Amino acid sequence: MNLKKAPSYETFKKLVIDNPGEKLYRVSPSLVRTISQRTWTYAKDRGIRIVPREGAHAGRPQRYDEKERQKIRGSELTAKELSDSWNIPLRTVYFIRAGN
Repeated sequence: MNLKKAPSYETFKKLVIDNPGEKLYRVSPSLVRTISQRTWTYAKDRGIRIVPREGAHAGRPQRYDEKERQKIRGSELTAKELSDSWNIPLRTVYFIRAGN
Protein backbone atom coordinates (compact mmCIF):
# COMPACT_ATOMS: atom_id res chain seq x y z
CA MET A 1 0.00 0.00 0.00
CA ASN A 2 1.36 3.44 -0.96
CA LEU A 3 1.10 6.22 1.59
CA LYS A 4 1.14 9.87 0.52
CA LYS A 5 2.25 11.24 3.89
CA ALA A 6 3.94 9.93 7.00
CA PRO A 7 1.26 8.34 9.18
CA SER A 8 0.89 9.23 12.83
CA TYR A 9 0.72 6.32 15.24
CA GLU A 10 -3.07 6.49 15.52
CA THR A 11 -3.54 6.79 11.76
CA PHE A 12 -1.20 3.88 11.07
CA LYS A 13 -2.90 1.74 13.72
CA LYS A 14 -6.30 2.37 12.11
CA LEU A 15 -4.85 1.65 8.67
CA VAL A 16 -3.49 -1.72 9.86
CA ILE A 17 -6.82 -2.63 11.49
CA ASP A 18 -8.73 -1.72 8.31
CA ASN A 19 -6.29 -3.71 6.10
CA PRO A 20 -5.35 -6.81 8.12
CA GLY A 21 -3.69 -8.68 5.23
CA GLU A 22 -1.37 -5.85 4.21
CA LYS A 23 2.24 -6.50 5.26
CA LEU A 24 4.09 -3.93 3.15
CA TYR A 25 3.60 -0.16 3.23
CA ARG A 26 5.48 2.12 0.85
CA VAL A 27 6.10 5.77 1.68
CA SER A 28 8.02 8.57 0.00
CA PRO A 29 11.75 8.37 0.82
CA SER A 30 11.66 11.82 2.40
CA LEU A 31 8.92 10.70 4.80
CA VAL A 32 10.60 7.54 6.06
CA ARG A 33 12.69 9.66 8.44
CA THR A 34 9.62 11.40 9.89
CA ILE A 35 7.79 8.26 11.03
CA SER A 36 7.74 8.07 14.81
CA GLN A 37 9.56 5.36 16.75
CA ARG A 38 6.23 4.29 18.22
CA THR A 39 4.85 3.65 14.72
CA TRP A 40 7.99 1.68 13.74
CA THR A 41 7.65 -0.47 16.87
CA TYR A 42 3.95 -1.08 16.24
CA ALA A 43 4.71 -2.16 12.65
CA LYS A 44 7.62 -4.38 13.66
CA ASP A 45 5.57 -6.15 16.35
CA ARG A 46 2.99 -7.08 13.72
CA GLY A 47 5.47 -8.17 11.04
CA ILE A 48 4.73 -5.16 8.84
CA ARG A 49 7.44 -3.54 6.72
CA ILE A 50 7.56 0.18 5.95
CA VAL A 51 9.87 0.86 2.99
CA PRO A 52 10.65 3.77 0.67
CA ARG A 53 8.81 3.71 -2.65
CA GLU A 54 10.90 2.51 -5.60
CA GLY A 55 11.63 4.98 -8.32
CA ALA A 56 10.89 7.89 -6.03
CA HIS A 57 13.38 10.32 -4.62
CA ALA A 58 13.26 12.89 -1.90
CA GLY A 59 12.41 16.43 -2.89
CA ARG A 60 10.62 17.93 -5.82
CA PRO A 61 9.97 15.97 -9.01
CA GLN A 62 12.63 16.28 -11.70
CA ARG A 63 11.71 18.97 -14.20
CA TYR A 64 14.05 17.86 -16.99
CA ASP A 65 14.22 14.25 -18.14
CA GLU A 66 17.47 12.34 -18.62
CA LYS A 67 17.66 13.06 -22.39
CA GLU A 68 17.53 16.80 -21.77
CA ARG A 69 20.10 16.49 -19.00
CA GLN A 70 22.48 14.61 -21.34
CA LYS A 71 22.09 17.32 -23.98
CA ILE A 72 22.95 19.99 -21.41
CA ARG A 73 25.98 18.06 -20.15
CA GLY A 74 27.28 17.38 -23.65
CA SER A 75 26.71 20.85 -25.08
CA GLU A 76 29.69 22.95 -26.13
CA LEU A 77 27.85 26.17 -25.25
CA THR A 78 28.66 28.10 -22.10
CA ALA A 79 26.27 27.89 -19.19
CA LYS A 80 25.01 31.42 -19.88
CA GLU A 81 24.41 30.65 -23.58
CA LEU A 82 22.54 27.46 -22.68
CA SER A 83 20.45 29.32 -20.13
CA ASP A 84 19.50 32.00 -22.65
CA SER A 85 18.84 29.70 -25.61
CA TRP A 86 16.90 27.01 -23.71
CA ASN A 87 15.17 29.51 -21.44
CA ILE A 88 16.13 27.69 -18.24
CA PRO A 89 17.67 29.16 -15.10
CA LEU A 90 21.45 29.54 -15.09
CA ARG A 91 21.66 27.83 -11.70
CA THR A 92 19.85 24.80 -13.15
CA VAL A 93 22.46 24.51 -15.90
CA TYR A 94 25.26 24.53 -13.31
CA PHE A 95 23.35 22.00 -11.19
CA ILE A 96 22.86 19.58 -14.10
CA ARG A 97 26.44 19.92 -15.31
CA ALA A 98 27.65 19.10 -11.80
CA GLY A 99 26.04 15.69 -12.23
CA ASN A 100 22.83 16.20 -10.30
